[in-house]
Amino acid sequence: MISIAVCDDDTKVIEKIERYFDTLHNRNYEYDVFFSGNELLDYKNKQDIHYNLYILDIEMENLDGITLAKKLRNTEPRALFIYLTSYPQYVYDVFEVITFDFIRKPIEYDKFIQILDKVSSYLKLTKSNFAFSYRKNRYNLACGDIIYIEKNRRKAFIHTNNKLYQFNMTLEEIWSQLDEHLFVNIHISYIINMEYIREIVRGELILKTDEILYISRNYRQQVKLKHLEFLNNKL
Repeated sequence: MISIAVCDDDTKVIEKIERYFDTLHNRNYEYDVFFSGNELLDYKNKQDIHYNLYILDIEMENLDGITLAKKLRNTEPRALFIYLTSYPQYVYDVFEVITFDFIRKPIEYDKFIQILDKVSSYLKLTKSNFAFSYRKNRYNLACGDIIYIEKNRRKAFIHTNNKLYQFNMTLEEIWSQLDEHLFVNIHISYIINMEYIREIVRGELILKTDEILYISRNYRQQVKLKHLEFLNNKL
């Protein structure tokens, strides 16, 4: 089940989105609606609830959608954000908060459904698990939590935001659990989660964690093409 928070101070927009959701009888979505950013924040704090997806209007009074997203991001590092906007000049501003997509108003049904399908596919991709063992302990990590995997001879290391895991596995065994639509080799010994790529500058890969990794010359063209494909599939 994908949990969604919709926030817009225009009742007509909320009613339209609710009608769109009502047509999805066989989809695994549950949603809550809010008419202000403060209402959404208060509800989250009181209920201690987390959502997979936030659909936020940018041009709200008192607390605009971008400021709201910055507040939400503090407790929602893995959530996806989609913005509603009537003004195309905001398109570039929204990526400051690591945005999944945006929807132009007036909201069209086909566009709305298309984006929900993209969200569903993306969450399915990132929530698949990577299983490994080390020193008689068994681990299952969501692929979306893996920043990159480093291979050093027989040893392998998984880098995440808060922990480094060690295990023993061949490259073939590692790739058998990874989706090539999400991960890419930048070196024979490095496999990167493309969701964490901030920028590619010549032979360097800059991650959203501010870490800089070297891209082997033999992999540079492949990395650029696969990353471009990954971004195009999200837009």
